[in-house]
Amino acid sequence: MNVFADVHCTIGQEQDVPFDVDELLGIMDQYRIEKAVLSPSHQEMVVENQSGNDAIIRYVNARPDRFLGYASVNPWYGKKAEAELSRALDAGLSGVKFHPALQGFFPFDLQKLDPLMKIVEEYRVPVYFHTGTPIFSQPLQVAELALNYPSIPFIMGRMGNTDFWIDTPRAFAMADNLYVDTPYTMPRNIARLAQIDINRILFSADLPYSHAGIELKKIADIGLEPEDLAKIGSENFNRIFGGKARSGEG
Repeated sequence: MNVFADVHCTIGQEQDVPFDVDELLGIMDQYRIEKAVLSPSHQEMVVENQSGNDAIIRYVNARPDRFLGYASVNPWYGKKAEAELSRALDAGLSGVKFHPALQGFFPFDLQKLDPLMKIVEEYRVPVYFHTGTPIFSQPLQVAELALNYPSIPFIMGRMGNTDFWIDTPRAFAMADNLYVDTPYTMPRNIARLAQIDINRILFSADLPYSHAGIELKKIADIGLEPEDLAKIGSENFNRIFGGKARSGEG
């Protein structure tokens, strides 16, 4: 029986769909989702970076067997963002999340991002980018960034859906450190990317915005061999996040 790891869930009350960890754990248990990576709420990503990161740190420390966490900083904060990113990663968060459409920057703006990418390289963690919202964070923009930092795993969240799917296969083929997750796209699109490199596809239900049952059924309907389903379900996730979540008691 397959188990799954979800590479992106948004937790918090300061967003359009409030969602807390107890709700998330109930859904994870129902659908055999073993682990999930938590992202701060929208307000916390844009403005209240420290409080958002502190909340994610608390959730991860409370259930280290089920949760990992993204640190999020707004690149416009410059040196303050650099200090906060180092602090959050020192505290045990496992990746970095950017939402350029909310935070107001382009992924190819190396003047803003290079100092932060240097920190990411030091900590050897993945970077998740929300993609698909014009005009920021289109697939080819994230691919260009990934080419500049080949040691960093970049996750192209939502595969550029809904506005930029047409660019996703080309972007995916450009950089072998560019990963994608699976929500909001059709099974045939996932199958197309699987032909390029199934080892860079990660499952996500993008809770609370999509539905875990639908997203899991979509993966099953591709008709993958069990070993390939296991790669998308959890093996690729475990590889780029350094293995399983820490053991611990809730």
